[in-house]
Amino acid sequence: MECGDSKMAHSMHPQLQQQQLRPDASLKYPNHSIGAAILLAPGIVVGGVRGLFSGDAASITSGVVALLSIGAAVWWRVREGRTRTVAKLMRFVPYRHGVRMSFIMPSALPLGQWGPTAARATHGRLRGAVRVGKEWLSAYSIAVSLTAQAVASIGVPSSWCTGLWFVLCAIQLLAVIVVAVHQPARTPLVDVLQSCCWTMAALIQLLAGLAMSADLNAADLATAMSTLSLVKMCVSVVKSAHSVFVLWWERQQHQQQQDEHVASKNQNARMLKDLPTTTTAARTNNTRRITSVVHLNVESQIGSPRDTNDDSNEEQVLCAEGVAQGDLRCKGMTNIL
Repeated sequence: MECGDSKMAHSMHPQLQQQQLRPDASLKYPNHSIGAAILLAPGIVVGGVRGLFSGDAASITSGVVALLSIGAAVWWRVREGRTRTVAKLMRFVPYRHGVRMSFIMPSALPLGQWGPTAARATHGRLRGAVRVGKEWLSAYSIAVSLTAQAVASIGVPSSWCTGLWFVLCAIQLLAVIVVAVHQPARTPLVDVLQSCCWTMAALIQLLAGLAMSADLNAADLATAMSTLSLVKMCVSVVKSAHSVFVLWWERQQHQQQQDEHVASKNQNARMLKDLPTTTTAARTNNTRRITSVVHLNVESQIGSPRDTNDDSNEEQVLCAEGVAQGDLRCKGMTNIL
């Protein structure tokens, strides 16, 4: 009985089954591959662009190969992100409004999370950073970073360096505008911190371009750029600390949800286990009520329970008890009663 109850209770909570990953999902493919590609991409882009503009045949060949590999990775990333399989597997599940509003700073908490757990383990990096409706910006951060690094790695004459700084500044400011308009991150505070980092980087690049193009005080510009660099570093530290906090908070929420599911499962199992006992008790009470009614009817008809028709009275009582317990053989006697 306990085995059947546990199976039935477990079927009532399919979300519990998602906590245990399938064998193929436990490998977390292609999540780990995407993470490794993100770590390797900056070095490949920088080396490929420098080799492409180096002027040496071997370096140009290696640069072309590197850029082709980056292009293939970008193509796979875009194609995989648009597949129906990913769109069908992953759903954005918002967190409860009361849970977020109870925190001192709700904007520091994520709006929701992509699920279920198995799909997040395999394709979480294709959706995890953004909220629903902004899937096309799921890789906006790494895209801006790679674009800026590719432009900065171009080998140009010293007379062109001024223009290169302004191009880098334009890339950062364009990224800030896109984030301000679309607000893609599933945690609102991430958009603010990321925009601050890009704004500081754009100001540093703007000052560097002005220092090379205009006759300005180099000491003042150096002080300003050092200050902006320090502020940018502090914002980056806050952003990293916030990421760790969000990871911890989401794990706490998952543990709480799992505990609630287990408690609900145990409660349903207890209810199913107590169901036969409740039915038996109700049947017993019904038998007692019918027996009491029969005794009253017999006493009212013959005047006393100790009259001469004791056998007939006992037969009526026994049949009443049989009817209460589901015995259909006494159906005729119930009509007499």
